[in-house]
Amino acid sequence: MSTSGTTSDEAAGESTEGGSTSSTGTDATTGGSADLIEDGCEVYCENLVSCGWGEPEFGECVQQCLVDYESEGACADGNVALLACLAGMTCDEIATDTWASCGEAAKAQGEACGVLHCNVFGSGASGSSVCTIELECAAEPPQRMECDTELCVCFEDGVQVGSCEPSATICTPPEEDAEVDPIVAWTLACCGF
Repeated sequence: MSTSGTTSDEAAGESTEGGSTSSTGTDATTGGSADLIEDGCEVYCENLVSCGWGEPEFGECVQQCLVDYESEGACADGNVALLACLAGMTCDEIATDTWASCGEAAKAQGEACGVLHCNVFGSGASGSSVCTIELECAAEPPQRMECDTELCVCFEDGVQVGSCEPSATICTPPEEDAEVDPIVAWTLACCGF
């Protein structure tokens, strides 16, 4: 397995799939606003365009952001706070694809919206039952799970924190990015991260 993927969010939110719920905006007194999200998307996209990241067209960026972050209630509040943080990222942070300054906002938004913000890296031979899965999640220390046919051993910040029996498919490389989410969910459940 030689896998690298991102679950639910493409690091800086520009092509997020998991950050939105199908709904319409509400006014600010009920916990979220389409206007606040639109304002957040505009400021965020201005920052991306000014940094020259990915050469996005401003209008296209805003439209994609609105689709990605459309929400209401607590999720909308989390989205507004995350967009405000992302809009303040430096060009260096955007270029290096890091959540460094927005880790806490991403974690809070993820909890409010049911989204994981994790970069996932896997290694192991195709067809093998031995693999390593590494997670880089917002506002969390480095997390790793090493599996063989007998046991998956979990490490957080280099310290062993648990273990579990491996699933039959945990070392099977995903064919598409969407197939990474179940691997992350199983890893988190196994390890208790």
